[in-house]
Amino acid sequence: MRKYCLIIILAFLVSGCQGEAQAVESGPLLASGTIGATEVRIASELGGRILEVHVVAGTEVHAGDVLVTLDSAPFQLQLAPAEAGVQVAQAKLDLLEAGPNPAELAAARATLALAEAQRDGALTAWKNAQATVKNPQDLNTQLVSARTQVELAGQGVEKAKADLTAYGSLRDSFPWGSPEYLAADQQVKAGEAAFAGAQADEQLAQTLLDQLTRIRNYPLGYIVQANMAEGQYLIAEAGVAVA
Repeated sequence: MRKYCLIIILAFLVSGCQGEAQAVESGPLLASGTIGATEVRIASELGGRILEVHVVAGTEVHAGDVLVTLDSAPFQLQLAPAEAGVQVAQAKLDLLEAGPNPAELAAARATLALAEAQRDGALTAWKNAQATVKNPQDLNTQLVSARTQVELAGQGVEKAKADLTAYGSLRDSFPWGSPEYLAADQQVKAGEAAFAGAQADEQLAQTLLDQLTRIRNYPLGYIVQANMAEGQYLIAEAGVAVA
């Protein structure tokens, strides 16, 4: 009897274990829902024409990835003048740091020489006018000398003009904005000052000749001419002080 009871108990235990094992069995779970995606709006700081797109819709990207390539031609066109401006500014800075160059000194000397020539010409005209008042017989001699001065001054103008043309050709042979161009440009400026000085000499010589001619044609104007020449000399002397 005990043997049968033990068999029955074991049978119940086995069936109970099988029931528990069947209770923990599981299969695939199915569910519905929505997964939110992170969207970032990207814009370029610079506008332009897109040459190439390196990604497609849905591609995973990271910070620093190149997404598109813009046409750089417009920016390169703007960069070239800017770089040229930098070179010109640097060249000017180098010239300033180096101090006055010979061309600048020559231009300053030419300006001073022009003022001195105007002063000396006015002084000569004044003295000649005074001498004519005191001794009218010397007028013909002064006229001959004045004509000679006009011819010499004209030759000086032609030479200064030729020098200025040569300086300009030399300057234009160098790239614009280069140190060589800027140095040659200083020579051009000095040549311009020398040309202006030569023209002033010619004008003064011609003015003196005209004055002497008028004095010869109108003897009563001797004293008036002398006074006018004195005033012109004083003005020219002030110009030398300014230069």
